[in-house]
Formats: sequence, C-alpha cells, structure tokens
Amino acid sequence: MVEWYPQGKTSVESRFNIPGAIGWATMESVGFITLLYIMVALPRELSIGALPMGNWTMAGCFVRFLPFLSFLFFAMAVADGGQGKRGHANRYAR
Repeated sequence: MVEWYPQGKTSVESRFNIPGAIGWATMESVGFITLLYIMVALPRELSIGALPMGNWTMAGCFVRFLPFLSFLFFAMAVADGGQGKRGHANRYAR
C-alpha cells in the first residue's frame, strides 16, 4: 500500500486550496441557482402559464434547507471548538 495517498483539499499545497466554508457554499449554490433558473425559464420555454404551487413549495423547501444546514454545521463547529471532532470524516481517521 502506498504511504502517501492524497485526499482532500489540503493534501497538497496549492494556490487553489480554499477555506472549507467558502468551498461548501460555492458547491451548494450551483444546485439551488440552477433549480430556480429552471423554474423561471422552463414555463416560458414550454409556453405553459405557470408552474403549480406545489413545485414552488418544494423548491422553496430545498432552497430554505441550505441556510439551515449551514447554520447546523456552524453550530457543530462552535460546539467542539472548531476541531472537527464531530464530523464523520474524522471519525474514521487514524
């Protein structure tokens, strides 16, 4: 087995390494921006009046969940002193 196995954003020094919170927010923003764009553009493209209220409700739940999730991660980081002891990735670290 190889001694050095590069995994994660900080396994090598690089100018492209960005802080975890900014990386997570950037990664998640693509999903809800795409969802909202499709919900606005699709009815016009298909010449339908409007999407049903249920579609907007589900999209709203999805978009609203992301800030709640970020608050949850922040609260967990504060609770363990920012050491990452509660994250599942560190649970299996040697």
